[in-house]
Amino acid sequence: MPTRVPTGRRRTEPLIDALAGIYILPDTGCSASPSCFTCPLPECRYADPVRFRTQEQDQRTAEVRALLDQGLTHQAAAARLGLSLRTIARHR
Repeated sequence: MPTRVPTGRRRTEPLIDALAGIYILPDTGCSASPSCFTCPLPECRYADPVRFRTQEQDQRTAEVRALLDQGLTHQAAAARLGLSLRTIARHR
């Protein structure tokens, strides 16, 4: 199987290293960093996705509560954060 050389455009499928038989995945990073090699997190967010999902929810809950404490309506808070009214109600 010939080795595919990456070009300047983004690939959707992983490249295969023909000699080693392993996948070469693109380093696209995550929401914390654009690259895994420059990530500031002590542990990869994908190593324990439940923990990081809980942290994101806690942060979003704090944002919703802060907006509601400022006197914004549910509709205004939902529009500002790009969330549904049901999500705003669940976080308050």
